[in-house]
Amino acid sequence: MPIFLQLICNRRVKRIVLELQVSEKEWQQETQTVSIPPNTENKRIAELMQIRETLGKEMKTVEAITQNLCEKADCSVEKIVQKYRESKQYTFWLAYIRQAIKKKQTERSAATARNYQSACNAFLKFLGGQDLPIDNVDEALLEKFGKYLLDKGISRNTIASYFRNLKAVWNMAVKDHIIEAQPSPFRNISTSIEKTEKRAISEKYIRKLETLDLKNAPGLTLVRDLFLFCFLVRGMTFVDLAYLTPANIQGKYLIYVRRKTGQKLKVESLPAMLKIIRKYQTPDQYYLFPILKNKEVSWKEYDSALRLQNKRLKILGDQIGIHLSTYVARHSWASIAKQKGIPEEVISDCMGHTSVRTTRIYICSLDNSKLDKANRKVIMRKEPYKSFEDKQIL
Repeated sequence: MPIFLQLICNRRVKRIVLELQVSEKEWQQETQTVSIPPNTENKRIAELMQIRETLGKEMKTVEAITQNLCEKADCSVEKIVQKYRESKQYTFWLAYIRQAIKKKQTERSAATARNYQSACNAFLKFLGGQDLPIDNVDEALLEKFGKYLLDKGISRNTIASYFRNLKAVWNMAVKDHIIEAQPSPFRNISTSIEKTEKRAISEKYIRKLETLDLKNAPGLTLVRDLFLFCFLVRGMTFVDLAYLTPANIQGKYLIYVRRKTGQKLKVESLPAMLKIIRKYQTPDQYYLFPILKNKEVSWKEYDSALRLQNKRLKILGDQIGIHLSTYVARHSWASIAKQKGIPEEVISDCMGHTSVRTTRIYICSLDNSKLDKANRKVIMRKEPYKSFEDKQIL
């Protein structure tokens, strides 16, 4: 007969039938546990021990769901059964990742959704197009996945990014009571990134881009103007740019809320910014710039717009001899600001960062020749080295 869990709350009764079966002799009614009768064959003993372990896990799952609902003051037998069934829908690893992607899309976390999708695609190829139970994801499998990526020539930073996003999904599964919290298979998997060249470009290339002759290429002209606008607005991200509307222009300020952090930023509307806005603003256009067509934007529409922007930026970059992407405008603004002596704390506030540590990721290191000059100034026992603002050194 099948084993079931019976739930009683406020005189309401519900049952969850489990995919576990035992005979009358194999069930201890008094203790409500699986028992092993005398003279049981070894094969059945192993099966009963597995049933006992699985039953314990199922009970823990229901208890965790019940506790969570009670904390929210929203507990009923119907809710418990619903949440339990939902947890069983995503017992496969890739299926759960896809569910996490949909969740991020509905939360308008487009960048996170893309990152999850990239990691999911890589894992799907590793598994040969097949899914596997989430319980089968262990440290050994993850190590094989990492080796598989290295053999494919994938960079260590990209691999770390995959693992970082997969770990985030795993933690979500723990929170959703899909899997147990301990031990995590990611506990010994490195998710740290190696230091790479910053993405910033110098003012020289900004000027080259401004003066580039694009009279016969309206598509590239738009892309160039959008890139420059992001640079002018203190390194605005492309996602924040895409969703700007005329309502964000308030008097002499551009005011918007960062979609990533929810932080409100207020930027003075300078002439160069207004020139670009007026160039593309039309009465029948919902958004400030012709990036998104529909008022209700799907994740796929935004993702398509981002890909097109980066594709065309690569073309522009080839024309001026530098790599360009949507990230470059933001990194460049931060680095140029640092070179002009603006304190990191101010740069951090300008960019809407919650920490100066985040800002430092964007800021290029000082040119090594300047550091060499500073070192000579220190050790050659001439004039005291005053500060990094000393123009004779920098």
